[in-house]
Amino acid sequence: MRKQILFVLPIIITVTALYTSCNNSTDDQSPKQQKEIVYLNQGWTANDRAEFYWAPQGSALLSYDIYMALKDPATNIAINAAATTDQFGFLREYNNHPKNPDGLPIGIARSEVKEGPFKGDYIGLTCAACHTNEIEYNGKFIRIDGGNSTAIQLTPWLKLVSASLDHAQSNKEAFQELLATISKTKKVDEKDLRKRLDEDAEFVKKEERMLLVE
Repeated sequence: MRKQILFVLPIIITVTALYTSCNNSTDDQSPKQQKEIVYLNQGWTANDRAEFYWAPQGSALLSYDIYMALKDPATNIAINAAATTDQFGFLREYNNHPKNPDGLPIGIARSEVKEGPFKGDYIGLTCAACHTNEIEYNGKFIRIDGGNSTAIQLTPWLKLVSASLDHAQSNKEAFQELLATISKTKKVDEKDLRKRLDEDAEFVKKEERMLLVE
């Protein structure tokens, strides 16, 4: 069941809901993109780091193609863009790596469900979202892999994802734009997309309600 696949999400969000960040950039490219990152000597190779950042951990939040095409209705900027994710404290790794061909932020990974009613490609959260930190010192950013994040805001991020899905559901132009964007990279059936969008919106909304209860 998909709910079992997402068992880590409520725990991660509950633990990290108290952390805050203050980046209000609305440009497609984050102003932090050119920042100089210094990695602590922790004995990690680039491959070790990429495995920690983007290896799937069984979390399936919403369809991968929908997430990649989804936009913030207030800014019309992609949900996956640095300008969006930076606002919620997600960190970026700007050295291209084969494990992250689509430029996902640290702690958001592609996960494949191979069987069952929810078979497909999804994005989900991993431990790296909450356990990767950076400290700014003299204009440099010191990366602490495995450290507790002091910036991540998963609860507001989830609310934005939910609102963006709702907008794509209810707004005809937004849905057609979503369809057109996905169609640029793969063949997609409109009815199937609508069905998956409805399922994703309902599922994310349930996760949002769970946070409010907790």
